[in-house]
Amino acid sequence: MGAIITAILFSIGKGLITFGLGEFGIASMYGATGTVVIFLLWVFYSALIFYFGAEITEQYALQTSKNIVPKNYAVSFKITEYKEEETEPSANHKEVLETIDKTDMNLS
Repeated sequence: MGAIITAILFSIGKGLITFGLGEFGIASMYGATGTVVIFLLWVFYSALIFYFGAEITEQYALQTSKNIVPKNYAVSFKITEYKEEETEPSANHKEVLETIDKTDMNLS
């Protein structure tokens, strides 16, 4: 579902960029600068649509009660924040680092 919506939005964006370049002549008015601006807008739009499609996919999975299960080779981790006055990591933090060091990171 999310992939279909993402593909449609990419097609709309491609059409708008093509229309903008053809009708307004941005590249001919501003030269290379106009092309760079259009490229940066396309990168921004692509990233926005990518994340929007991922969110739609997640919400669709939650609504249809399908569990999102990581693959067996996925590495889990825990983010731990420390106060500024702490200089030594806690024992739990050292244990996590030792576990990560021992884990085989080969994903192939």
